[in-house]
Amino acid sequence: MQKSLYIARALARQGWRVVVVEEHGWGLLSPARFSRFVDAFHLVPSGGGKHYVDALVAIAEAEKAELFVPCSGAGTTHEDALAADKMRRQRTSAKSSDGFRAVIQDPELVLELHEKDKFITLTRSYSLDAPESILVDSPQELLKLLRLPKQPPRILKCAAELDDVGRSDLTLYPLRNKAGAPDFKATERRISSLPIPISKQTPYIAQEFIGGGRTTEWCTHSTIDEQGNVLAFVCCPSNDMLMTYHPLPSNHPLGQRALAWTREFMRRVKKDAKWQGRAIQGHYSFDFIHQPDADAGEGEQGAEYWNNGRLVAIECNPRVHTAVGLLAENPKFGSVYDLDVGRSKEQPALIEPLPRAKPMSWLAHDVPARLLPHLVPRFLRKLVHPLWLTSREAGSSSSQVVAGGGSHFDLAAPGERDAAWDQEDPLPFVVFYHVTWPYLVLRQVLVRRRAWSRINVSTARIFEC
Repeated sequence: MQKSLYIARALARQGWRVVVVEEHGWGLLSPARFSRFVDAFHLVPSGGGKHYVDALVAIAEAEKAELFVPCSGAGTTHEDALAADKMRRQRTSAKSSDGFRAVIQDPELVLELHEKDKFITLTRSYSLDAPESILVDSPQELLKLLRLPKQPPRILKCAAELDDVGRSDLTLYPLRNKAGAPDFKATERRISSLPIPISKQTPYIAQEFIGGGRTTEWCTHSTIDEQGNVLAFVCCPSNDMLMTYHPLPSNHPLGQRALAWTREFMRRVKKDAKWQGRAIQGHYSFDFIHQPDADAGEGEQGAEYWNNGRLVAIECNPRVHTAVGLLAENPKFGSVYDLDVGRSKEQPALIEPLPRAKPMSWLAHDVPARLLPHLVPRFLRKLVHPLWLTSREAGSSSSQVVAGGGSHFDLAAPGERDAAWDQEDPLPFVVFYHVTWPYLVLRQVLVRRRAWSRINVSTARIFEC
């Protein structure tokens, strides 16, 4: 993953000896393996589980690791937390915990943040704004909910599994007929045929839909220390699969509001008796929706526009966000991982993207998704893959974001720099585009033999369907 390289380079520039661990299979030809900033590279069993955890702990012990910084995907975040917990306990029993730091939360807190229904419940318990959400474990229970009077329109999100197909599905429930009235028969047919069925094993969240023509999505990355302080922060305009990252200026009112929200959330976590004595440090990647006031004027959006309206937290990923690439250009970024961070009572200086930070994207996404669609006829693209469309053809509601103060973010356009490029470390760039991705595509076609809907170049993820 690109984000692991950003952090590996930042640590190496701080003088660390860097050991990178990837999973067997898709991680075999990881670009990090070829980085001049990586001193050692190991492979562990893929898919999580006990063997994965034990392998991580064994490598940390063999390498005499003093710092553990997980950069995992969603599928192994909890196992990374379990491994970190085991490492901490081993160091404590050996009376050497002062020389070790794991930048990940307690395993139970990781689950509370990662699982959408638990995160929303936690957020609302802290009196912070989150969508009104109800967990359902059968189509019948969902229908009963939708039939209640004065129900807001709802979207469905699987609470227990990664849903590659449904993650971008914003279908509003109940479905409506041509006259605009609820059509519960059509609704029942649809919810009974979801790719992941609604069941006790795979419950869904029936979540309030936060709509409006000018709602905007935002993603953030925060690095948090043991005291709950925000050490590093970045905020970007977002959509359902972000491939161009624009750094929001640090003085922008929406970014300041998201930062204040994050600090308040961490203050509540630190005070919460449930988490006393447990690890709260780690990476927190919150996703927000900004819904402006109904009476907000059209046109240029000033500070008042962004300071008012709802800022609703819809999700938390307790792991490193790809947006960390915007922080990695700051030469001070690596200092947030120093061993003594969080042990001082003084408020640390906040690390943010440099004022000159440029939007970033990936050539391997820009060429097929943004350049070739203008050169290849639509019928040929549909023949190659039914979803081979430009962002604008696909109707992305969040492709254009006007942020006020002259800021305009086109999420459907390429960035001003390639996110895989580092002039001091060029080989991973070559490997990423000419070795890693050809290998992953061939592996998908010849080994896994499963259909796919789209590809996230930055995370090396192929969305199967």
